[in-house]
Amino acid sequence: MSSPAFPVQRRFGYDFLLVLATTVVLAVISALCIYSMFAYKTAVGAAALPAARAAHMARMNGLVAPWLIALILILAICVPKRLLPVAWLHRLTGGLAILVVGVSAWHGLPVALLVVIIAATILQLVILALAVTGSPLLRFERKGYWLRVGSASLHLGLLLFLCDLHVVGHPGWHPFLFWAATVSFAVGLTCSFYADALVRLVRQQPASTPGPDPGERA
Repeated sequence: MSSPAFPVQRRFGYDFLLVLATTVVLAVISALCIYSMFAYKTAVGAAALPAARAAHMARMNGLVAPWLIALILILAICVPKRLLPVAWLHRLTGGLAILVVGVSAWHGLPVALLVVIIAATILQLVILALAVTGSPLLRFERKGYWLRVGSASLHLGLLLFLCDLHVVGHPGWHPFLFWAATVSFAVGLTCSFYADALVRLVRQQPASTPGPDPGERA
């Protein structure tokens, strides 16, 4: 008697795996932050010497640093996955890891992470420009012109915010990056939550030249 046919093993999409990895990394970072607060009160205390507090902070920073690196690398993967196939994403991930290790060895980890964030920000600007022009080269989970523009703008705002965290003490760059991230977040949230209203608004405007409806671009 032949054995019954079993269903094919379930596969998870690439987006699901990235979301799962991001959730795990954020959960670990949150747990480390909570542990750090209790450990500080029990082992160090508010009346401890500055040297003891500094040692505690250095130890906690060492524990959380690998997870912050992982979070930034995941974010750097989420950005180009709208434009590159999965095989190229794997190559990009390996290249980013090598870049972080190499730059860290010469200039330190903060500089290496800043390089990765800047590279991802430049690529996200390209993706946002392609989304605004309605390029068919991009791959999104959901269709709709305004939803794509909103998603690209939100990702850009997050990257600009991370850049701002690195240069928060610089009087020249901090105001520009802060307001650029704020505007990018505002545009992204508006396009994402009010996509249907924007489609209706655009359809009510008389078109000056014939062309595809911005609300129907995929």
